[in-house]
Formats: sequence, structure tokens, C-alpha cells
Amino acid sequence: RAFVADASHQLRNPLAALLLRIELLALELPEGNEEIASVRTEGKRLAQVLDDLLDLALAEHTQADLVLTDVGALTAERVAAWAPTAEAKGVRLVGDCPPTTGWADPVALSSALDAVIDNAVKFTPPDETVRVEVASAGGAA
Repeated sequence: RAFVADASHQLRNPLAALLLRIELLALELPEGNEEIASVRTEGKRLAQVLDDLLDLALAEHTQADLVLTDVGALTAERVAAWAPTAEAKGVRLVGDCPPTTGWADPVALSSALDAVIDNAVKFTPPDETVRVEVASAGGAA
């Protein structure tokens, strides 16, 4: 945990400063400058990669709090939360999430679903469909 906290501090602060400088530089350039837009996008992508890596490192050192969870309801909730983002990109987001109970850490599962749905929507071309399904195998979700 100490490493994750230290890495978070050591990497996030310079990255935040860099992103701020990019925004300040953008104010000096003509609106619509493609180069600054590209740098801004890559900076934000780097911040997301850092967040994902730190989340993974933290998850590896944290005990999961498994509770009986309606995985179907939780998944339907995450699909509904991502629907506006998908719609704005022209992607159909469909959920088939029947009530399905299983042992899970709802916070970790929610985060994992967010990561998967985010990537699916992000990398699916417009007018295509992302389908999220919940199914049980051997009586467990």
C-alpha cells in the first residue's frame, strides 16, 4: 500500500502539472489546433493508464469484501450509467442482465464493469452494438 500511495503521488503530481501546462499552451494557440488536441488526448490517456495501473496494484494488495450480490442488477446499473456515453458516440449499448446472484465485491465488480464497458464503447465504431450479458455457470454468476 505504501508503494501504491507513493507511486500515486510521485506520478500524478507531475502528470497533473503537465496537463495544466498543456491547457495553458492551448490558450496561446489558435482554436482547433490538431497538435495540441492530440497532445491533450494522449495526456488524458496517460492519466487513465496511470489510474488503471494504480487501481490494479491496490486491488492486488487489498482483501476483497465478498458479499452475496445481484450481479444482474449491478451490471444493469453500470450499463444504464454508460448508455449516454455510448449514445453520444453513436454506439448501441445493450444489456441482457437477468437477476443472477453470486459472491462478489460489488465495488470491485462495478469498477471492472466500468473499465470493460468504457473500452468497448471507446473502441466500437459508430452504428455498431456493444452487448453486455450476465449468465450463470454451475449455479453461480
